[in-house]
Amino acid sequence: THLVYVSSSEFRLPGGDLYLSAQLGLSNEVQRVMLYFLGCYGGVSGLRVAKDIAENNPGSRVLLTTSETTVLGFRPPNKARPYDLVGAALFGDGAAALIIGADPTESESPFVELHCAMQQFLPGTHGVIDGRLSEEGISFKLGRDLPQKIEDNVEEFCKKLVAEAGSGSGSLELNDLFWAVHPGGPAILSGLETKLKLKPEK
Repeated sequence: THLVYVSSSEFRLPGGDLYLSAQLGLSNEVQRVMLYFLGCYGGVSGLRVAKDIAENNPGSRVLLTTSETTVLGFRPPNKARPYDLVGAALFGDGAAALIIGADPTESESPFVELHCAMQQFLPGTHGVIDGRLSEEGISFKLGRDLPQKIEDNVEEFCKKLVAEAGSGSGSLELNDLFWAVHPGGPAILSGLETKLKLKPEK
């Protein structure tokens, strides 16, 4: 009934959502939502939007899709822009899709339940992650203080998230959870592991 299409590597009209819908043979009345140029949090934003659509439209099924061709932003190494090469090494091309719904029928076999979704912006961090579209293509720049900003704030955010998910009793520990993290580099992963006292296998 619905299609949510997420991409930070395309800008066009009609967009990838329409091309995908046509290729899949979806109804011409499928309700489409495009989420463009959200960067690292695009996939999670897609989950949040798809969850809200499914919960507020009884019987709906939302096809959430993501597609990234970050090779479009590749530029040869340049002394003035050393980060370009780092970005090309950290991020790659890929695509993923899943179907999200509420109140599954007997014939459906959901394998994950999404209890809640949250996001939080840290005031004063506008320039820490910077993405732009220019005549040279798409460019992203991560500030050197990004790992520290995340490490300084992630514990409080995780506590809010666990409480929102219905575990306000405190019985759920962070090491009890399954972690899927958008890494952004080894410094961020190491900072998360240290700050949250996560076991190495998490």
